[in-house]
Amino acid sequence: MSVEPIASARGGPSGSLRTRLRRALLNAETWIGGLVAMSLLLMGAFELVTRYLIPAFAIAWIPEVMVYTMVWSVFLASGILVAENAHVRADLLTARAGARAARRLDAVAAAAGLLLCCVLLWQGVVVVRSNLAMATASLSELAFPMWLYSLSAVAGAALMGLHYIDRFWSCLVGDAADEEGLPS
Repeated sequence: MSVEPIASARGGPSGSLRTRLRRALLNAETWIGGLVAMSLLLMGAFELVTRYLIPAFAIAWIPEVMVYTMVWSVFLASGILVAENAHVRADLLTARAGARAARRLDAVAAAAGLLLCCVLLWQGVVVVRSNLAMATASLSELAFPMWLYSLSAVAGAALMGLHYIDRFWSCLVGDAADEEGLPS
């Protein structure tokens, strides 16, 4: 799922700085998400084979790491969903509104999404700092540091927030990125 290069509003192949940054962020998110998904697949396959075929080689903490990795993958994918307009949203009003009203409604929705991301980011940092201060770890033999697990919410909120800022800006200035084929 790669973002294709687009032509800028000025006609150049590389586009504006904002377009290039948006494309770079989406490509980075896509590659990292793919690597995380691949690691989940490999861990799951290893767990399946060792648990049922060669139990002597089974590693007890792999299912725990898979859970943490899955949570990270969900939060990392959330930014891509916002950027590609594939997140859960109610578009009943925008579908019936005119183009100008729909853009205004999208701006309000982007601002609300950004506000939610700010709250999630703030509370995520609070939880991460608390976990660091108390040196909280999982109760398994792995003793996984819980601050690293909680950091996934901070990363997801930051990524979604960046995309909501871009979406809000696009709504305000009437950016042509939507018509050029790149999700705003």
